[in-house]
Amino acid sequence: MMRKSLFIGYLLVYVFSASVNYFFVKFGLKYATPLGYMAIRYAIAGSLLAIATMTINGKYYLILNRDLALLSLFSSLSSALAYGLLYIDPGSSAIFGYTMPPLFAIPLSILLIREKPRT
Repeated sequence: MMRKSLFIGYLLVYVFSASVNYFFVKFGLKYATPLGYMAIRYAIAGSLLAIATMTINGKYYLILNRDLALLSLFSSLSSALAYGLLYIDPGSSAIFGYTMPPLFAIPLSILLIREKPRT
């Protein structure tokens, strides 16, 4: 029972933060270019994650490999598409934002890591 309530709590935090995110992105793009805004967001998120990791584990490891390079490339490309948020309303941008990752991830997983989709 405790795990289920913890899961629901995490889910509510995620849903709230993800839905508020589109407001801040739309607002922030009025004052910065999409790529500049993306760089600022990644720098802040990376710094906070590094601090949280060092606080929790007591040490921080920097892992550089092919997966990290691909993850950086694809997340940067996905975030670069945020330029379109300037021209559509927040509701539409939320729909596009949540449908883009599966539409990109499925074909790329088949091409890059030879994953076979279940039928």
